[in-house]
Amino acid sequence: NVPVRYRRRTINHHRKSGNIRDFVMRWGGRYDHMIVFDADSYMERDTIVHLVEEMERAPHTALIQTIPQLVGGRTLLARCQQFASALYGPILGGGMAWWAQNEGNFWGHNAIIRISALAEAAGLPEMPGKAPFGGSILSHDFVEAAFLRRAGWNVEIRPEIGGSYEQGPPTIIELVKRDRR
Repeated sequence: NVPVRYRRRTINHHRKSGNIRDFVMRWGGRYDHMIVFDADSYMERDTIVHLVEEMERAPHTALIQTIPQLVGGRTLLARCQQFASALYGPILGGGMAWWAQNEGNFWGHNAIIRISALAEAAGLPEMPGKAPFGGSILSHDFVEAAFLRRAGWNVEIRPEIGGSYEQGPPTIIELVKRDRR
């Protein structure tokens, strides 16, 4: 029985990265780890427990990124993406994990993060100038992974950990919108 709470910030600065920062600054000291999800992603309970156990065994690791499996597609595009992801995802994930070793990436969701490491290393700066090159960093995830690595923390991609899921975009328009964020 774990309480789940939802809150909406009055001033939504920096979008998702602002939500993460707000959580870490307000409540992060109460917890060792956090798992980040998107609205269309989830994990099995056993996967969450396994991720916590993995973090407890790896004190130099700041982040473990799973490879979410695409599920729930209802359109032709979404079903094709699901099929391709099921076919090629394990190969791609294994190759990325081997290539990156402990210098992996973060997709912004379906990952466990050591809160103390994130608080210490990954505050996002406001970029000088005007958008699109200045202002808030929209693709916060890979920048946060780089900041964690710069601070000496391991960032791991773990394709062998199953039970991690997300939905793909249903249309080409939604795919382009997601890719442009």
